[in-house]
Amino acid sequence: MPYSLSKVAKLKKIGSKWEFQSEANLEDFLYLCLDKMLGVTPLKRQFPIGGQFCDILAVDSDKRLLIVELKNQEDRYVVNQVSRYYDALLEEKPLADFVDYSKPIKILIISPVFHRDNLIDRKYSCLDIHFLTFDLSIKSESLIFTLHNLENNESSSITVSYEQESQERLVQEPPRRLLKLLTDVAETERQFILNAREQILGFHHQMKEIPIGNNILYGSSKTRPCAELRYDESRKTPALFLWLPHVTSRTMGARKIIARMKIWTDWLSVTSLGHVPKGNGRMVSYEECRLGSVRPLNKLLPPKHSVERYFTDKDYRERFVEERYKNQTLNPHYKSGLAMPIKGYLSLIKNEEEISSLQDLINLALEAWLEKI
Repeated sequence: MPYSLSKVAKLKKIGSKWEFQSEANLEDFLYLCLDKMLGVTPLKRQFPIGGQFCDILAVDSDKRLLIVELKNQEDRYVVNQVSRYYDALLEEKPLADFVDYSKPIKILIISPVFHRDNLIDRKYSCLDIHFLTFDLSIKSESLIFTLHNLENNESSSITVSYEQESQERLVQEPPRRLLKLLTDVAETERQFILNAREQILGFHHQMKEIPIGNNILYGSSKTRPCAELRYDESRKTPALFLWLPHVTSRTMGARKIIARMKIWTDWLSVTSLGHVPKGNGRMVSYEECRLGSVRPLNKLLPPKHSVERYFTDKDYRERFVEERYKNQTLNPHYKSGLAMPIKGYLSLIKNEEEISSLQDLINLALEAWLEKI
């Protein structure tokens, strides 16, 4: 029996390719389909365990527990992630009325594509981990969702009825100013940036591409921005800024605002972000401090007599950064000079969704922008 797309799936079309708008949308869809597609019974979604959240917990007909982890795009660290879930579940043994913990736990990771590191991590893991890819294709008026098991080469498909929007958002060719910004960018990275642009411009009919000097602003107007692309001279690369929910203080009752956040990204995943009210700012990430690739604010450096050693002695710099920042409380203020890791930011704004991909973070910015127009 087909499901109604309007009820269980939110999709977007980039070129000829169909994708779920976010991992949350993928989870909504699969939670309803797991029994039909894989013959397992879902128990819980976003189940909290060991300070983390499992996407889906399910059982088979023998009450064997399955951890189902979903990714809307490639994630090279997913095997490490599910290993932590496994450890916490074995230790706490939740849902004991429904699960037979004498049977080994099975792990299913569902993603459109897997990184080479995933295959290596699984090869040397002692856990029962299975990789499944998924694909979305449109035939006539039906959406075909297919799961493909990479272990046994078996596939399972389901047809979902839906109504296509009467008019698609047409994304214009990139302006010269943007192409100039991307002149020295590698082709793969360039395409990732253009994909992010399409995601933003295709979101809503009021979204515009507004050149300002050498930079590109995205929003309904200069006063209602959602994103910005500009060249970061100190890093010799394009930089992305998103207007995101933020809390500028860790004090009780601190007000949530929408702030201009600089994003540390490889254009697929996000590692860090920080509040930069204007320009490129002087903020650096923990990793940049460790590598010494970008000069941080003076207050983040060692005493004057050791500054030169900080930049010339790799071992000293790594020790200094580790000792200085390993126990430092996350500081969300723009004057801190140090970017926040993505997990720390999500905890700060009390967002329980697991967001590590740039695509999902852009969706968060788009939702915040939509509330303001």
